[in-house]
Order: sequence, then structure tokens, then C-alpha cells
Amino acid sequence: MSKTILVAGKDLPSGMKLAEGLERTDRRVAVSAGINDNENDSEEVVSVNSETIGIEWNRSSPVSSRTFVLEAESTMEQLDEAVLYFDETLFAQNSGQLNSEECLRTSDSMVLCYQYLTMTLLERYEKKRSAENPGTIVFLLRKSYDCADLNRNPSLRNGMNAFASPVVSAAAASFEAFAENIASVYGDLDYLNIVLVKIDADESDSDESVGQWLGEYNDALYPSLKAMTKKSLQWLKPGSKAAKAAAKTAASKPSKIGFWGRRH
Repeated sequence: MSKTILVAGKDLPSGMKLAEGLERTDRRVAVSAGINDNENDSEEVVSVNSETIGIEWNRSSPVSSRTFVLEAESTMEQLDEAVLYFDETLFAQNSGQLNSEECLRTSDSMVLCYQYLTMTLLERYEKKRSAENPGTIVFLLRKSYDCADLNRNPSLRNGMNAFASPVVSAAAASFEAFAENIASVYGDLDYLNIVLVKIDADESDSDESVGQWLGEYNDALYPSLKAMTKKSLQWLKPGSKAAKAAAKTAASKPSKIGFWGRRH
């Protein structure tokens, strides 16, 4: 039976490449789609293809964030996994100003929105409380160079890199700290898996390859590995040796169940 996964934070059409990678691992995908009207809390579901749907999400609204998760769960009849994707490179290209309006917009669209979604997902998985089929929340961070990096290394100014403004860089740091602390608080629950994944600024993994790797990685890990690994707050890198080792271990197992905590 195929799994279902929510992808939020990199709205359609930009989020489609990650969805395509996940589709290759036998997953049905619901991807966030933006709403321009900040007063609109209703969510429209749009079919993208046979495996992927888009659901409108108003980032600035906690009501919309909750409805977004519930709509995905209702439409796909279950919600096994969720990916909260902070693509700092994308935000760096679209946000360059430093004023009060930009600070407010960044707070809504790059900080609070992920916290709203996380709270709703935690609530849904707590209600489900299935140790045999635990829910999974993936915090996926794609880093960008920022102004401080440029100051430390002027050679980065080569016309090929987009630099995150101070507010975007601060939002990325907030996402990273929030993810680590959620993992610290909730990582030992038997009905919930927390996965931390980071793509550094000097890495060029495509969203499609990351999506496929992530699906395969989640499939390859088992609750039985819990006793072998202590809690860790380190971030995985796509294609890392840890993921390959886990996949090798899983190849000798009779079934695919899930992932306990964070493994390295």
C-alpha cells in the first residue's frame, strides 16, 4: 500500500520536483499552493496528476495551516508523513529588502507558518498514537549563502549565488533551532518519527533526487533500530553513508515499518 506525504513550504509549482522524487518511492503527495489573499482561510484542492494534489495554504493564518493539514488527511484518507521544507535559496531570490514590512512578512511566511503546521501535525499524530505505523515529520533545510558569508569570503560574489538578506538568514536560523528543539522534545515518542535533513549552500542536490532519497530513506528504517542508536540532534545529508547503511540493514528485514527518531 502506498504511503501518503504532505509537502509544505515550497509551494507549487516550485515544489513539484520534490513531489516527483517522492512519487518514485510509491507515495501519494499533497503539496502546498500559495494564497495571495491574507484574509482567505479556505483551501482549494487541485489535482496535479494521478499521484499528486495541490492544496492552497495561507501561510499567515493559523486557521489555514490547520485546515491545510486536515484537508490533506481527508483527501488522501490518511497522512503518514510530512515534509516541512525551508528553501533558503528560494527565499533569498525573492526577499532582499530590510524594512518593517519585510520583517513582518518574513515572520508570517518563513517562521510562524512552520510552527503552526508543526503544532497541528503533532496533534494529529498524538491522536493517532500508532507505534506500529508512527507518523513522520521531516524538517528539510536547504541552506543559502548570506551576507555574513560574503563578508568572510568575497570570492562568493561570482554572479552564481543568491545571498540571503538578514531577515531571511534569521528565519532560516529560527527554522533550524525550532526543528532541533522539536526533535529534542518529541523524538522519544514511539508514535512519532522526527527526521532532520540539511542541504548545505555548497551542495547541489536537486529537489527531485532529494525527494527520492528521502522516500527510500524513510522506507529503509525500522523501530527495531531504536535500541542501537541514542537520541541525536545532528542533521542528515541526502545520500549520506548513514542512509546507505540503514538501507543495507533494512534489506535483510521482512517488512517496511518506519523510522524511530534520528539516525546517523
